Amino acid sequence: MPLPLLTPRLRLRGPRPDDFEALFEGIWSCPDVMHFVGEVRTRSLAAERFAWSRDLFARTGMALWTVEARTSGEILGDCGVIPLEGRGPEIELGYRLRRSAWGRGLATEAARAALEHAHAPREAGGLGLQRVVAVVDPDNEGSRRVLDKLDLRLVELTDRVYGSVHALYETCGGG
Repeated sequence: MPLPLLTPRLRLRGPRPDDFEALFEGIWSCPDVMHFVGEVRTRSLAAERFAWSRDLFARTGMALWTVEARTSGEILGDCGVIPLEGRGPEIELGYRLRRSAWGRGLATEAARAALEHAHAPREAGGLGLQRVVAVVDPDNEGSRRVLDKLDLRLVELTDRVYGSVHALYETCGGG
């Protein structure tokens, strides 16, 4: 199950340099989108994090992959798995979609594909991960619904990630 990952409505693929502007405008500089997932990013910080993600993808196959609409090719956001800040070797599922893509089940669709790829064996083109976590702001009801639909299990509330209290969810191999 190598990249790109295809779902009925989406294509998830490795980040390319020409994705930057659409992701910056639709995600990283948008207060509504970044409200629960971090501060609105300056162009320079966004460029630094994007370069980090592209390098991580080149080295490991993990990244917040670019999410496109299959029919139009419009960049809708990013989704994938990356190392979780401050928690050692744990791998985190993350997803962010531009506001115009909210409320249509696209985050669940993208996240499900990312989890399937994360859990798929390496010999099948996946990442071969047994455990993936997700952390969300406890007030982010939309993301909590996505994780519930994906059958991730709430493990704890923790203040050991991202500098504030977050709900930590997990899944084990097979999603």
